[in-house]
Amino acid sequence: METYVTLVKGIGSRESSEASLAAIEAAGCKVVNAFTLLGRFDGLLILEAPDAVSAGIAVWNAKKAAGVGGVETETLRAFTTAEQQEWLKRNS
Repeated sequence: METYVTLVKGIGSRESSEASLAAIEAAGCKVVNAFTLLGRFDGLLILEAPDAVSAGIAVWNAKKAAGVGGVETETLRAFTTAEQQEWLKRNS
């Protein structure tokens, strides 16, 4: 599984948040953790997904399931220390 971090602007109600999390799980991804943030973004999700397409579908479906207009997300692929070490091995 690959790790993805999704930053969220525009969190809705508790029900819409729960619907979003359920949509992510239904897309075959796992929510590792969810945080409420102070600052420029309102929330942060850490997801595990089989691949980038699955992660994209999960986030897209989560936004639709929330039913809240104006929700913005930015999803980033996060690499573990072990993955970074693999980069170093391959690049030397």
